[in-house]
Amino acid sequence: MRKLILIVLILFPACEKSEITDITSQCEFYGCGYLGKCFGNWHGEIVIRNQEEFQRVGDSVRIHPVNINCDTAQLPEIDFDHYSLIGKFTIGGGCGCQYFRRVLEDQQNDHVIYEINNRYYGECKVLIIDMNWALVPRIPDHYTVKFVLK
Repeated sequence: MRKLILIVLILFPACEKSEITDITSQCEFYGCGYLGKCFGNWHGEIVIRNQEEFQRVGDSVRIHPVNINCDTAQLPEIDFDHYSLIGKFTIGGGCGCQYFRRVLEDQQNDHVIYEINNRYYGECKVLIIDMNWALVPRIPDHYTVKFVLK
């Protein structure tokens, strides 16, 4: 009987439950205009954890010749000791869009999950673009960020 128990324990190790915490209430969500009209051309997925990276990435998408004074425009101030900035580019069509966003922390697997559920509605043929910015509690450097678009 002891051998059977030992075999079962070896073949079927205890499944650990993942520690996933919903931290959505600690986050602030913004659309494309969050960084201002002088910082455009965002695409893909962005994770920014410090001021230097924020400035470097912001300068890389700065729109100089199109708008007056964009060469001196400043990015919004973010306290990167307490927050990280994440974003995911989305695009769809319709008359409007409803956004449902959620941020989860998976402490066991060292990652943050940013879920975005966009519901485009109406029969219009308007292109709706958003960067889905989220200001979230500081993400540790060893964490990864997973973006889930539904």
